Amino acid sequence: MDDDIAWVGEQLAEICPGESVVEVGAHPAGWSRLPANARLWRAGGVVAKLHSADASHEHLSARLAVAADPRAAGILLAPLEPAARKAPSGRLLTLWPRVEPVDPTADPLPWDALGDTVARLHSLPVEGHLPAADPRARARRAVAQVPDPTQRALLEQVLAGVPDDVPASIVVHGDLHLGQLGQVGQRGQPGHLGTHATNGSQPGQWLLLDIDDLGRGHPVADLARPAALWAVGLLADEDWTRLLAAYRRRSPGLLPPDEHLWEHLDPPARMALVILTAQALRHEEDAEIIRRLLSACTRITQTHAPDLGP
Repeated sequence: MDDDIAWVGEQLAEICPGESVVEVGAHPAGWSRLPANARLWRAGGVVAKLHSADASHEHLSARLAVAADPRAAGILLAPLEPAARKAPSGRLLTLWPRVEPVDPTADPLPWDALGDTVARLHSLPVEGHLPAADPRARARRAVAQVPDPTQRALLEQVLAGVPDDVPASIVVHGDLHLGQLGQVGQRGQPGHLGTHATNGSQPGQWLLLDIDDLGRGHPVADLARPAALWAVGLLADEDWTRLLAAYRRRSPGLLPPDEHLWEHLDPPARMALVILTAQALRHEEDAEIIRRLLSACTRITQTHAPDLGP
């Protein structure tokens, strides 16, 4: 790993001469944490991501192709290079323009921008070898990292009760939350793309970040995490409504009607609940948040509730 870190520094020094190289341990605004073994650095207007050791070269290449496609302009942040570089260990490195993440203290938070942007993502054509989204595998990996065996067993029980995914072929983000939304800054601000501008992004534009879970799936899969947060009382009704309304304005026919929405949302929302709970437990998040998440999991298993929704 030390050889890889030195090599990343060399790459960034070549791309951004004279700029300090700073490692970022998680999403810059603290929205979520990086996948296991992934590392992130920034230098000037460039961000370098060293992907997990088990990242698939084929899958990452397919995801980079989608992000670099001009049809994704104004939807996905485009990479600075169309292909990943290989570190000395063989791990993959991708390079990105720096943008400004959502400020968690902003009022209001840009739920409408998230809904609109992901709806446009769902309209992109599926081409090439884009892999199928696999939220169940993500949930299993998250549960396996929960240190307490009793809590781990509870999450495994919730996950076991989730029916199989419904096959679909829409381009989905795979890990959608506000921390995956970045804004192109004004010239001179940290988020300005400067000489590294790609795909014609304009100042003030919101773009989706992080393509690690980009794949083929059902559009409701990208609403799963906000839906789970709303169902357990950690997302306000107003924010959930703004997200759905913005989505429907942009793509009115992609989601089921309101009276049938939750029956489609429930399975991915329960998987998202498992992932959220596992991450909160592993990283010892706020005690009240953990209590609410665990209570929701317990309710599902003890009452055999048919769904997570209210």
